Amino acid sequence: HSLKATALVSRIAKEFDVQVPLKDVFAHPTVEGLATVIREGTDSPYEAIKPAEKQETYPVSSAQKRIYVLQQLEDGGTGYNMPAVLELEGKLNPERMDRAFKELIKRHESLRTV
Repeated sequence: HSLKATALVSRIAKEFDVQVPLKDVFAHPTVEGLATVIREGTDSPYEAIKPAEKQETYPVSSAQKRIYVLQQLEDGGTGYNMPAVLELEGKLNPERMDRAFKELIKRHESLRTV
């Protein structure tokens, strides 16, 4: 499973200061095989990514800019949208929904990009 393999590569880099290519995890799926790859691996000191300072808003990334430009060129296309429908039953409390959205935005930095 590629996500678990990616997490394993990251953990190996952190624990052993060795860069192991993802393909080697799949080529050597046993502990013994990975141990050999780690012993023969290239030194690569682990350096954690430092979190950004807390801000009210964050600038968009290059990928986000690209998506925006493509969306503008497509005349409002929905190629990058993930549409979904949620049907609510009962009476809607707009103030409570507004608070819920504000809490989501406060919790997730990616929702505060501008």
